[in-house]
Amino acid sequence: MDESTLASRVERYLGSDIATFVHLTSRGWSQDPELRSELRRTSLRLAAAFARADDEVNPDRQLDALDETRGFADELEALVVVAMRVGVADATQVEELTRRLGHLRQCVQRRLSRNLAEMPELDDEA
Repeated sequence: MDESTLASRVERYLGSDIATFVHLTSRGWSQDPELRSELRRTSLRLAAAFARADDEVNPDRQLDALDETRGFADELEALVVVAMRVGVADATQVEELTRRLGHLRQCVQRRLSRNLAEMPELDDEA
């Protein structure tokens, strides 16, 4: 799946506020090529996990993909903090990405809650 497909899938679920989510980490805001590459790779993995959650019909696998999305969001946020601390990202850029990650987390949490509520309850007598 290419980057534009991932971005459009993220946009479909998260709205236009996140339309440029994957692109945020690939703009020239990091002078450190290794850090920029890691930011970009993590954001693409996050978007791919979120897209898998959208495609998956098996509820257990969808929950796994949503949980994986949440993990990548945490990882990406940690990388952004590192970028700011080493001086390759300014506060405005970090604030924007953090805001978008917060929106993503809220969306994932709503979907996790909805999916858990829709799952059939296990029979305690079985």
